[in-house]
Amino acid sequence: MNRINTALLIINYGTPDTARRRDVARYLRQLLDDNHVMTMNAVGRKILVNCIIAPLRSKKSSKLYQRLADVSGGVMPLKKHTQDFADRLQALLVGKADVYVAMTAGCNFVSDVVEEVLRRNYNK
Repeated sequence: MNRINTALLIINYGTPDTARRRDVARYLRQLLDDNHVMTMNAVGRKILVNCIIAPLRSKKSSKLYQRLADVSGGVMPLKKHTQDFADRLQALLVGKADVYVAMTAGCNFVSDVVEEVLRRNYNK
């Protein structure tokens, strides 16, 4: 059996899992808690994100994400397009590499995908 020893990880910034308010709020917390996104002290950022932005913004954002999802067949567009890209790339790399998709915020969280890749013991 010819074992594939290369993993290709496509990382996108992120999107909520769904347009549901709780998923959007979780996505906003993950996204905005990144010190590269909001450059302020960590305590102030956590208070601002968790007590003000995520609770207040998630309702309106959820409605907007729902409109986007409705256009994309019920799936978050960024998630759909990134997965479509990965699938096409995987088709080109059959037998050479396994393609994975990860997001820094929201669905397919980077740490979970990297853990899966490491568990499979790729050489590259």
